[in-house]
Amino acid sequence: MGARAGWVVASQALSSGSNFLLTAIVLAVAPRDEFATFSLCMTTALLLVQVSRSVVSVPVMLSADDGRRRDEDDALGASVLLGSASAVLIVVASSTLGARLAGGTGPFLVLAAGIVPLLVQDGLRHVAFARARPRLAVWSDGAWVLLQVAGLLVAVRAGWTSATLLLGIWAVAGAVAACVLAVLLRCSPSPTAAVPWLRARWPLARRLGSELAATTGGYYLLLYGLAVVAGLGELGRFRAAQTLFGPMSVLLLGGVTFGISETSGVRHDARRLRRLAVAVSTALAAGSLLTGAVVVATLPWFGPALFPEAWAAVLPLVPVLAAYGAGVGASSGATAALRGLDEGSWILRHRATCSAVTVAVGAVTVVLAGAGGAFAALALAEWIFAGGAWSRLSRVKSSAGAPSAGVDAALPESAVLTEVGTGRQGGPEC
Repeated sequence: MGARAGWVVASQALSSGSNFLLTAIVLAVAPRDEFATFSLCMTTALLLVQVSRSVVSVPVMLSADDGRRRDEDDALGASVLLGSASAVLIVVASSTLGARLAGGTGPFLVLAAGIVPLLVQDGLRHVAFARARPRLAVWSDGAWVLLQVAGLLVAVRAGWTSATLLLGIWAVAGAVAACVLAVLLRCSPSPTAAVPWLRARWPLARRLGSELAATTGGYYLLLYGLAVVAGLGELGRFRAAQTLFGPMSVLLLGGVTFGISETSGVRHDARRLRRLAVAVSTALAAGSLLTGAVVVATLPWFGPALFPEAWAAVLPLVPVLAAYGAGVGASSGATAALRGLDEGSWILRHRATCSAVTVAVGAVTVVLAGAGGAFAALALAEWIFAGGAWSRLSRVKSSAGAPSAGVDAALPESAVLTEVGTGRQGGPEC
């Protein structure tokens, strides 16, 4: 299981790396107003991917059977239907916003055109995970990154710095990666059979969708509220700060996956379980704070050359973003240990509570401090969750030797994939 988890981490790193690369290039070359519109577009794309994972990708992974390839084709057909419906909503919403979007509706139209293959590619990744062949997902994600890098280099050298064009290169590379993975897995989406497949798996999809709403709903409400209340410019600052923090975000996601896989193997030994949880949380929290310090110290040096439009506006946000990332790190070890002890239901309830805290506090802080207030609300909620998780672990660690046969205990690798797939409070991911 450890080797497969490693490939899953590599796939996640490449997938997040693709998003990070695109956002960093757009941040470096596009005007600030255009980057703000792009940020809203990417926020929508990430939300749609998470919805697709809850409704399609994770259900097909949890119910997979190597002898039922047609079932996988039906699931991918559901991705096509979901992507098509999303494309229509994107076009309608962007047309309604119209002149409020600096740089026009171009990025949203590109997203509408590319959302179907992007969701299919993500669904294929989870099929590869389900078949215990995550290496194929890594090859697909790697092809995406290589094609994207080639396209972005050509565009930047030619002086094509439109966010719409750069987003289009990213989407085309993703579509090619989807085709590559479909060939490797010998899968072909079957939209005509998607509705019966969705109906059969609706109870699981509804539960996962409810978990997504409880754990990440506050994050996305906060981001869209930031755009509405403080303006797209503040959302752009928020995303720009996340971009500069991108490498650490990938490490945080990898640490979450590593923690869950490793604690599952020592859940019968309370002392080793706690020691591993402390090590994971300490490393990730310290890494986040160190990353924040490095960015604050070096941004005035490299910012004017690489991000002339944004660096000065982003610099004040880095400390509070580092505090948020440290909270994510601090909670990761305890969360992983609690999953090993079959405490998934408690995690969900506490996540839902902290998501509500995010919205309630964010409603005030966003008005007062814009993007900085949004990060402050996220940091507060994450540290509340971390404190509760460690307190809960202290209470239940004595029973670590006798976990119940729930989903978290019986399917540790599925828990790894679900945790990475659905994100954590929206996550610090790129």
